[in-house]
Amino acid sequence: MILPSNRNSCFLKAPVLVLVRRDPRKLTLLTLREVKTIRADPDVLSPTEVERLLTEHADTRPSLLFGSRMIQGSQLADRLAGRLFAEIGGVCLDLDSDLGKREWDDHANWIFPIDLVGWPQAPFNRCAVTKDTKARTPRHLATIGRNCPLQIHVPFASCDFLTSSFSFALHPDFGLVGNLDPGAEVTQQDNMSDARQAFSSISLTTDSLDLKPDAYATVTAQLVDSSGSPINDADAELHLETTGGYLPKQRVTTQQGRAQFRVGALGLVAGDSFRLKAGFRHFTGVNELEFRVT
Repeated sequence: MILPSNRNSCFLKAPVLVLVRRDPRKLTLLTLREVKTIRADPDVLSPTEVERLLTEHADTRPSLLFGSRMIQGSQLADRLAGRLFAEIGGVCLDLDSDLGKREWDDHANWIFPIDLVGWPQAPFNRCAVTKDTKARTPRHLATIGRNCPLQIHVPFASCDFLTSSFSFALHPDFGLVGNLDPGAEVTQQDNMSDARQAFSSISLTTDSLDLKPDAYATVTAQLVDSSGSPINDADAELHLETTGGYLPKQRVTTQQGRAQFRVGALGLVAGDSFRLKAGFRHFTGVNELEFRVT
């Protein structure tokens, strides 16, 4: 299994305080704004209500728990003492709720978008949305006009929130509160580069890349981590495709990180070539082999 890790960068443009509540199968993102103009007798949450804010999960649809009532910063974190905050909104990703059957899948990048004023919106698997374009998160966010304070990097469908990695984009004046460690602070560029370490890749090997017409080769696929080391304690469903020849199986599931399958030069003649690609449902073409027909 890939060891989960967290990291953060202070490049969130929306001036919001981010609150995250994590449990094994539920995760809530809540945003708060600082209140600068305060009336003489503000309606402040009680300690019991603040405890609810910190420990209860939001609805799976964006919602408010306490509306515009004030929260003393000292009740959220010591560094926020002397400041007042109010909810903008919250949303929960619940792995046991109304998710689509294949949303929480191998090689998934879940993003929690917020609008320009910080209102949270429903999280989604970015890899499923950008399957054709392969656009990365910053590019996709730019096209939809959203910020994103939280991303979840899910290497395998068998993972939950305790075995996935997280990356945060935080505002330097507010940061993060809740029960999830933001991890090491990195640059925005390093944040994007390091995200690859949260996922597996696929090693492909075969005895020979040269095939006679109508002959077959056996290919071994091995899940590997970002350093190329084999992964033997996790499995994934591999999605296969070819640009020619014949592939009897388009889906194979690894066993202890490994799978074998056959591919043939059926209907091809000497001088032809074709590629075999292996990937995941929402992130295809992770690796490939090119076969030559001789």
